[in-house]
Parts: sequence; structure tokens; C-alpha cells
Amino acid sequence: MSQKQKTIPVDNIFSQWRKDSDYMREFKSLEDEFALAQLFISARGAAGLAQQELAKKMHTSQAYIARLEGGKKTPQQEL
Repeated sequence: MSQKQKTIPVDNIFSQWRKDSDYMREFKSLEDEFALAQLFISARGAAGLAQQELAKKMHTSQAYIARLEGGKKTPQQEL
């Protein structure tokens, strides 16, 4: 007999979190990072490239591309 997994009602949780001023301040502080990550994902998708393919063209690693797209890393220009 399979057991049904419980799911978290995300909309309800986000609605509750949005009532918290500390949460909203932190959320808004990350908007630029989320927008940049989405830009990377959209551009790569429009170009029809896999992360590995883009990494090769950029002379970097797939892991670095994944970190950019995950918002865990911001691009740095090397001098």
C-alpha cells in the first residue's frame, strides 16, 4: 500500500511570509540577484545551449554556470 506524500501549500506559506517585514526586506534585497540569474537562464535557453556548452564557450566550468543560474554567484570580470 503506497502512502501519499504530504505537500506544502506553497502559496499559503508565501502569503504568510509576506506579512513578515523582515522577510520582505530580505526578499526585496535579493531581487536583483534573482533577475540576473533569470537573465542567464533565459539567454542560455534562447541560444539553445546546455550549461556544459555555454561553459566551454566562456572558458569556464559547468559548475560555475550552475552557480550563476542558481543565484549563488555573481559574474566577476577578471583583469
